[in-house]
Formats: sequence, C-alpha cells, structure tokens
Amino acid sequence: MVAPWDIYAKQLFDQGYGHPLWAPEPSHHFGEVRIGDVGYISEGRFIFLFRSTLPQGDSTFEIPTASIHVPPNEIAQDLLTSQSMHSVSASGQAGISGNVAEACLRYKCTQQAGALLLLKDSGHATRLTCHDKIRAYMHAHLSRWYTFATEELGIDVDESEIIFVSGYVKTTVWGEIAFHSRTTDGELVLSGGFVGPPTVGGSGSLAVSLSRCEKPVVFYRTGSYSQCLFLNYHVMKTRLFRSKVMRAAAGPHQLPPSEDPDPDMSISQCPASNTPASKCPVCQTKTRVVSVPLYAIGMNVMITGCQPT
Repeated sequence: MVAPWDIYAKQLFDQGYGHPLWAPEPSHHFGEVRIGDVGYISEGRFIFLFRSTLPQGDSTFEIPTASIHVPPNEIAQDLLTSQSMHSVSASGQAGISGNVAEACLRYKCTQQAGALLLLKDSGHATRLTCHDKIRAYMHAHLSRWYTFATEELGIDVDESEIIFVSGYVKTTVWGEIAFHSRTTDGELVLSGGFVGPPTVGGSGSLAVSLSRCEKPVVFYRTGSYSQCLFLNYHVMKTRLFRSKVMRAAAGPHQLPPSEDPDPDMSISQCPASNTPASKCPVCQTKTRVVSVPLYAIGMNVMITGCQPT
C-alpha cells in the first residue's frame, strides 16, 4: 500500500508552496520548525537534529535581517486540491468557519490518487533569500552534521537527506486528506464541519467518503496551533560514497568542532529554476527505509527529501 505521506506530498507539491508535510505538528521535544533548523524528512514529518542559529562557536548561522521575506497571506484560500480533483458540486460554505458544519463538497477524481488541504486561517510564509550564504554554510559544515547524525545520534541517514530549513508556510487549524484507488473516476465527498477529528461516513465533524472506484482508501488528519504545512529547504548532493554506522545513541544536540568543506559536494535546490515542480527528481526518487532513535520518532520510518524553491 502506498503511504499517505507519499500520496499527499506528490499530489500537492505542484502547488508551488514547498514540500507538503503530512505531519505538520511541532515536535514534542524541540517545538515548531524554525528557519535555520537542520534535520531530515521522515514519514511526512520534519525530524529535528539541531538549530544552526543557536550559539555554536564558529559554526553559528547568522541570518541577515534583510534576507527574511514574509509575504502576507501566502495561502489566502481555504481549500487546496491536487490537479486530479475536479469540483462537481458544493453546498454551504466551502471551507472552515467557526465550529459548525458548513459545507458538502463533491469531487470527481480523474486519477487513482489525490489530496486536499483545508485551512481555517490563511497560511503565512517566511523564507530566506540569502541562498549563496546558505550554500556556503552547508559546504563548510555538512560533513560534521553527517558525523553528528550517524555517529553521535546513531541515525542511519545519508548526507543527501540532511536538509537546511530556509522557509515554511504555517497556519493554525487545518485538515488533510489523501486517497488512492485501483481505478480512476472515483467520487470524493466531504461533508460536515471541518473542525475536529474527521470520520469516514460519520456525522458531527468532517465526513469523508470515496466511491465509484475499486478498492478506495482514504487517509485524513487534522490539527491546530502553529503548524508547518509546507517546508522549503536546501539539500546537498554528494559525489562520494559514505558508509553508515548504525549505533543507538541519544544525548544533547551539540555539534563537534568544524571541519574544512568537502570540494566534492554541491548544493542543490529542488526543483531547479528550469524544472517544473511536478518533475522534482528528489521527491520522486529519494525513498529508503531506515531506523531512527526512540527520542526522534520511535519506529521504522521512510525518508523522502525535497528542496522547493
């Protein structure tokens, strides 16, 4: 079965806001995602390694104030859908409002998979524009980030999967839906209120059903507070093969002394300026099963990486 976070990310990536996170909630241990965080993406969530903007000797990343871009109301609409979904009918108000049932939405699905994001409030973005500074910083320090993750923390992860957060889109109350079936032309129906835990075929809150197709499967999630819906980041591509040591470890997130930059590494933004978002080579191909320590997520997880512009 295809994982919901893979369906969701693939179907909403071409909206152009960044990598869609299936699990946008803040970390229980480290709080919400911030600019300058270093980590990786696993099962649709950002896994935190450390915060580069905190004092770390000569390796602290200092954000130029002029490079912080905060576009107003990055996502003003209350509903985002994948290109495979086409509205058939709607009654009531199509969105989230207050705490009562507001709408019944009906969609025809022209592909075997699709995704939808519901917003109560606007999505607010923050992004860095100092791309050259970020590239230089990653060139100088990625090698020890990799050592820190694999040897200090015991995480089985490649250098090419470690990312530097350079932007995000956050909101408060949200609902996410991803689905797939064996056939096309299914019909997805959303009804009820869009606040609170959704149910399949239930009442009182969001009800989701997928019909007129073979073996339909629907996934859904809701949440509130400061949530990171889309993530922007930089990722390093390496030309050298590095072996990985699996060693269970935990402890404070403090980095070892800095090292010289590796000349056989290059920074990549994904998608590239001349590559359509739907053709992102990283998010379509970087998939592998790894294990991470209990403090991070506590189970086998699937890594997927992507660097939106």
